[in-house]
Amino acid sequence: MSDINTTIEKFVSSWNEPDAAARRQIINDVWSEDGVYRNARAEYPGRDGIEPDSIGTHVAMLGADGRVVSDHQFIDKPPSGR
Repeated sequence: MSDINTTIEKFVSSWNEPDAAARRQIINDVWSEDGVYRNARAEYPGRDGIEPDSIGTHVAMLGADGRVVSDHQFIDKPPSGR
């Protein structure tokens, strides 16, 4: 994957993808096999480690100029009704 915009779009979409198989495919597309995801709680090595923690909702709020003004990540199950 060489286009940075596509990579970022897919990375963000993985947080909001309710289908486990589709989410795993995105993780395979975006992350290297030995990639490491870190947050304030823990470190998750490799795609198998990253997948369980990528379930949640990712919301970025944009300002009038189109730039991110806040970013919220909820590590839980995606909202129902999707």
